[in-house]
Amino acid sequence: MRSYPLINLHIHSNLSFDSELQPDWIVQESIKLGFQYISITDHLDLNPNDPAYGDYDYEKSKELVERLRKEYPEINILFGVEIGFESYREEEIGEYLFDKEFDFCIGSIHIMENMMISKWSEMIDKEGLWEKIALYYEQELALVRSGLFNVIGHFDYYKKYMENQERAKAIWREHEKLIGEIFRTALKNNMVLEINTAGFRRKPKEQYPSFSLLKYYVEMGGKEVTIGSDAHKKDQLTVGIDEAYRIVKELGLNIRVPLNVRKK
Repeated sequence: MRSYPLINLHIHSNLSFDSELQPDWIVQESIKLGFQYISITDHLDLNPNDPAYGDYDYEKSKELVERLRKEYPEINILFGVEIGFESYREEEIGEYLFDKEFDFCIGSIHIMENMMISKWSEMIDKEGLWEKIALYYEQELALVRSGLFNVIGHFDYYKKYMENQERAKAIWREHEKLIGEIFRTALKNNMVLEINTAGFRRKPKEQYPSFSLLKYYVEMGGKEVTIGSDAHKKDQLTVGIDEAYRIVKELGLNIRVPLNVRKK
């Protein structure tokens, strides 16, 4: 029987504007729960319209991880970051990452058409502008082509904010060819999807990406994923983690623990 490491590689500490989690609590609780690998992946967003803009302090985050590693040697703590991606900021992001020592970087889409994705997704849902979902996947393609990241964060994230969940969960099939190109490019650039379990505590009541998208990822040659709860509060730390592992086993996937694999 295949053995899987117990991981949670997407957690936000109170260094992220929207999280209340104390870093020491994250580590102590993760040790109690038997996690082997965790990562604090606080927000780095470069668009002034994003509420996280200007908050990220690289040196402070690095010092935090170094301290935690010394104080809690019984668990592997990776130095991660979640970066909001927009295609026209690719060069800016690359310049920022050039001399940084992250163990891995999650690339996520938080803004579309210079609008927070929450408002953008709600607009699509309310006004029936479903053709705009193509723009989201075009941004995902630019993200994977950039080669800047190890992990694709919360794929199909737009569904989080939509009332019409049936349409939101099915819309990807109208862009299957484009998504296939995203997956093939990601694999070529040594990137993997994360199974982000935050959707279980939101309207979708399932992980990002959906099971059907994960199955398509496998069909395109995907063999590995990471897992993260995207926790911001204490009661969110392990929500959906067991279900993520059930999906990993059902689809015959492996777990990627990304240590210093970002292409420079």
